[in-house]
Amino acid sequence: MKRNLLILLALITLGSLFAQGGYGNIDDMIFADPAASDTVSNANSLRNDIITVNYARKDARKAMLFSMILPGAGQFYADKSAIQTYIYPVIELALIGGMIYFNQKGNELTKDYEKYATGENITTQIGDFQYTGPRYRREYQNNVQSILIAYNTADIYDGSFFRLDANNTQHFYEDIGKYDKYIFGWADWYHTFAANDGVFVLGNPGFESAFVMSSEDFSARWLGNHTIENIIANDFSQQVTHGAPSSSPMREEYIRMRKDAEKEYSTGHLLSFGLVANHLVSAIEAVTLTNRVNRMSISQSPFQLNYYASLRDMKFTPTVNLSYRF
Repeated sequence: MKRNLLILLALITLGSLFAQGGYGNIDDMIFADPAASDTVSNANSLRNDIITVNYARKDARKAMLFSMILPGAGQFYADKSAIQTYIYPVIELALIGGMIYFNQKGNELTKDYEKYATGENITTQIGDFQYTGPRYRREYQNNVQSILIAYNTADIYDGSFFRLDANNTQHFYEDIGKYDKYIFGWADWYHTFAANDGVFVLGNPGFESAFVMSSEDFSARWLGNHTIENIIANDFSQQVTHGAPSSSPMREEYIRMRKDAEKEYSTGHLLSFGLVANHLVSAIEAVTLTNRVNRMSISQSPFQLNYYASLRDMKFTPTVNLSYRF
């Protein structure tokens, strides 16, 4: 008789443990059907017929989707009191605010360097000549490049080599700082290497050697220039390499200003990657939190049913104990 009672008690215990079993793998953790789990749990509870604990399981898939759309939403769904519920939205707002700030800063610096190049007239001394006008002028660029194109009709310098936009586009402002072939339009270069006292002299007799070329045939490449002042003095001992910082301080300042703007844009772009990462991390953590909440809610039921055997007078006696935590 006692043996039959012990067997019955063991079967009840195994049934109870099976009803409260965990997930088998990661797929079960994320994709398990909460409705099916509740059905099995309720059926086992009815068979036990001792006590029924009703608990609505949280869906990890919903939590993941919520946090993927809005970081912290899945944590709010799983557990409103969890600190992560409020950390992820704060990070989200900080990242968005940072992106807006750095992009606006980049826009401001872009307007500054565009104004620096073509948006204002200045008066400055370039050698012995006092210049008044914008720092970059297309007519200066066109005047000088026409001389280089005519230098040798068989070399690479032709109309297709020079393709500066006719309007002040984004490409125009990029090209005048990026490519040495568009340095001719900067006022300080023009009045140092192409004009004498404000008058364009390249192409005139005596100024043929203004451009320093690598050869005289079709393979000729532009290496640098002699200043107009040195040509007039018949001094060809010095040449300035094309694109050298000293050939156009205006251009060098312009390049520095563009780099400053690009740094601001780059920072804003990096923050956009942080925004994506915040969504992903929040979604993954929402799944973890939801499963932890589910386990804790089941294990922390105020009712607890214990089965055990006690030894009294050298005899095993099956015992059932029901406890309730206040």
